[in-house]
Amino acid sequence: MQLSNHKEINGDHIRGGKSRLTYLWLNFLRNLRCSQKLKSKKINFGNAFETADDLGGWSPGRGLAEHFLMSELPKLLNNSGYTDINNVNILDIGCGSGRSVELFETAGLGGAWTGLDIDDRFVERKSSRFSLSFNQCDVLSKDHSPDFDLIYTNSALEHIQADLDFPKKTVNWLKPKGIQLHFLPAPASLPLYLWHGWRQYSLRRIEQTFPNSAIEVYAIGGLASTILHFFFITPWENFFRISLRKKFTRVYKWLLYYSIKADDYVPIFPVFYAVVVSKPSPNNSN
Repeated sequence: MQLSNHKEINGDHIRGGKSRLTYLWLNFLRNLRCSQKLKSKKINFGNAFETADDLGGWSPGRGLAEHFLMSELPKLLNNSGYTDINNVNILDIGCGSGRSVELFETAGLGGAWTGLDIDDRFVERKSSRFSLSFNQCDVLSKDHSPDFDLIYTNSALEHIQADLDFPKKTVNWLKPKGIQLHFLPAPASLPLYLWHGWRQYSLRRIEQTFPNSAIEVYAIGGLASTILHFFFITPWENFFRISLRKKFTRVYKWLLYYSIKADDYVPIFPVFYAVVVSKPSPNNSN
């Protein structure tokens, strides 16, 4: 059964209690759909940070997603056949301010970085490892030649209404060994971020979004960090505009540190999925 974009609601723009409850209910039901064969892999972050002081004030899912990029992306590129990560051509879709450049640099990558975003929020910056360019456009109205080694998004696909059309275009922008890395909100992010984007991504939705491609899915976060986000961030920042993370920074970092360790033992209800998509072979294309 194919999901229809026409039945989805954009949570970024809804107003009123009825519309918000409808959004939560429809997405809750949609997220219950089980995958046909796709399984997620667990990345253990419990030993990634020596002390609580090594952590920022970031939310668990977003911070761990960035850590995944910096620690795992070079391995993913090497596994795909790239031996020179100093010459990687990256397309960052929904790039926002361009913060990902710093993450790619920390990961040891270099080359060329192109950012795309429907809004111009890009912050001009200098990089010793990348040549930088930015284009303000709708990604689905854009065409590229197959020049990219990596296509990257971070919490962007849920803001694209016709996301099922997305891979039909982007798959043609990759070099033969190129990969895509997408950080997508998992079903557990619904009660955490509430009215955010058009949808969350269950494993079933990921299957439908990237058909006929080789997919690996990594779970980011787990039960403990999800509970921490729900009680320490969601109500206070969404309804009262109060950041307990800033008011009680040391307490939050301590709770976050031990939540990340506990996630290794209870790796259910991840906040995000890291989805690695390889270009399909010519005889198995969309």
